Amino acid sequence: MHLRVAAFFFSTLLASFWVCACAPAVQTLQTPTAFEPGPLPVAQTPSPAPLVVSLPSATPSATPSGCRAVHGRIEQEEISRAGFPIPLRVTIYLPPCYGEEPGRRYPLLILLHGQSQDETLWMRLGLVDEMERLIAEGEIAPFIVAMPREEYYLQEPSESFFGRALIELLLPWIDHTYRTSPQRADRAIGGISRGAFWATRVGWENWQMFASIGAHSLPAVPFYEVAFRDLYKTIPENQRPRYYMDHGVLDGYLGDANDWHNLLVKYMVAHTWVSSPGEHSEAYWRDQMETYLRWYAAPWKEQP
Repeated sequence: MHLRVAAFFFSTLLASFWVCACAPAVQTLQTPTAFEPGPLPVAQTPSPAPLVVSLPSATPSATPSGCRAVHGRIEQEEISRAGFPIPLRVTIYLPPCYGEEPGRRYPLLILLHGQSQDETLWMRLGLVDEMERLIAEGEIAPFIVAMPREEYYLQEPSESFFGRALIELLLPWIDHTYRTSPQRADRAIGGISRGAFWATRVGWENWQMFASIGAHSLPAVPFYEVAFRDLYKTIPENQRPRYYMDHGVLDGYLGDANDWHNLLVKYMVAHTWVSSPGEHSEAYWRDQMETYLRWYAAPWKEQP
């Protein structure tokens, strides 16, 4: 894969990059669902975050129903709304017992794919099987996963509506349609490659909505230093998101990741950075899937 990205100004200019991969076949989805959202969720205040942290949950669980299901279900939708040029396609994973426990609310994880890929990437990497194994073993609590598709993944990010669609279209629609927990502590966003870039930009710029941000094989420095410094200063110390980034040691973009890591260190931004054997490839991300899921789910432990 080859990619060149230039840093850009926080308010007007985003980076452009090209990551080569084979895109899987596009699936036929349902008729677009028109949606007019209400107000966006109000941010809640979690505890201060050390380098590796578990933020408190807003108790998304109700009394269990005794359901013994081990498999969840997948739903596919297209969300349309005035002001957006095309519908937003999204795949939703609902964990085991979602349908049998109507009084229960769940944390939400938004996962973004890379360039020249689509939302099926995460399922190809074994997301569902790994989640259901960890849930069955009691290692993680159940949560909902939303995997939106970025149709115009070759578009300059500064010209793309995708980041805005995640906040203004996807999040309100999910809260309206599914039993998500409304608390900030129960929301996370992450992505692979270009998706890691989007997750970092959208997560930090909308820190009131996400308590955790994951960047897997980030291919570029996502902010100019001054822009990020000024943004970071606006975030109260006890509301700064958990941040995780990882790369394969043979990833061609490891130098950019190191530059971003050094900037975070310079401004004493608490984060976790992991390097493991591997390249910028599906094989590497598949090997890391359990680690990713455990990290995202760490704040969402089941209540006794």
